[in-house]
Amino acid sequence: MQGKSILVVGYGKLGQRIAHTLSNRHDVIALKRSPIEQDARVKMCFADVTYAESVRNALKNAVKGGVDYLIYCLSPNGRSEQAYRDAFLIGLNNVLSNLPEPEKLKHILFISSTSVYHQAHAEQVDEQSACLPSNFSGKVLLEAEAYLRGLSVQSTCIRFSGIYGGSRSRLIDQVKHALESGDSLAAGEGYTNRIHEDDCVGFVCHLIDLLDQNKRIESCYVATDSCPVELAEVYRFIASQLDLSSGQQPTDQKSTMLINIVTSDSNRRAGSKRCSNTRMKQSGYCLKFDSFKEGYLDALRRH
Repeated sequence: MQGKSILVVGYGKLGQRIAHTLSNRHDVIALKRSPIEQDARVKMCFADVTYAESVRNALKNAVKGGVDYLIYCLSPNGRSEQAYRDAFLIGLNNVLSNLPEPEKLKHILFISSTSVYHQAHAEQVDEQSACLPSNFSGKVLLEAEAYLRGLSVQSTCIRFSGIYGGSRSRLIDQVKHALESGDSLAAGEGYTNRIHEDDCVGFVCHLIDLLDQNKRIESCYVATDSCPVELAEVYRFIASQLDLSSGQQPTDQKSTMLINIVTSDSNRRAGSKRCSNTRMKQSGYCLKFDSFKEGYLDALRRH
């Protein structure tokens, strides 16, 4: 395995960890919108991807000899259709159109989402399932995936389910607040799908390792843990563990009484589906956190 040149576009929670992990074996350049101090492990460059000239100037100076791999893990700058188009269509095109020595680029990894799926009645979905989203986020991501398939360079779309762990503590904070205040928690009926941030980083780096070994990878992966679960069950598990850490010994009956959970179809923005990680596992990747229980135990220890 030889060190390669890798460009990571997007230096948020996920992109930063991916860049740092890969920098142990590769030359990594990261593109970020807002300037920060240079990182000792990663070469930083700064540009607003919605402006071609900004991208051109940044990449011209930072990526003079081109790159072997591009990892596109940008987050939209807002929760609107235009913000999604700016990030995933305009930005992606600007980066690829202004990449020095584009002929050197061997593979693109594009971070997508399971929001591309429309299923809402507990169906199991995988990479072959139909995608007919009604939400703008899923529609725009599908457009970006289709754009990549039309390029001459090989690409892989990674459809992550709901990411938690790392510095993400929203659910834990919500449960803590409910325990302390007695407020109810809203949990829509149906399944949710989750993946720990450690496994997001691990899987992306695993695919880069496979590419570096000249092994074939698929054009699309659903990346999720092995345990689709109702959100109410996640709430109850977190509550029981918080109660246990306080010195109590919760029973199943007690843990269901710790918090009041209100369920309603209107609370499930993403519908109800059960995402399959079969192809992800077939790639040779071994999940660090196979279910939300192991993952949230780890998150609670770090919280």
